Amino acid sequence: MMKLIKDIILDDKIDPRKRHNQQTIDSYSQAIEAGAAFPSILIQQVSNYPDKNKPVYVNIDGYHRIMAYNIQEKKEIECI
Repeated sequence: MMKLIKDIILDDKIDPRKRHNQQTIDSYSQAIEAGAAFPSILIQQVSNYPDKNKPVYVNIDGYHRIMAYNIQEKKEIECI
């Protein structure tokens, strides 16, 4: 399913990586610009975070891909 990137929350508290690799983000961005396809990112719908009245989607796996898509000014990303 496609989701708007702006609707996906990147939460450092649940991200298993303590650091993110800018070189990886830049490499992914260049690959996206060249037309490469990437696997879907993994998100989880959460209904009590941060607003209990509005379900949101939290990134589980795909931080570097999301950041690369942002660099390329993409609005949507494939998610599972």
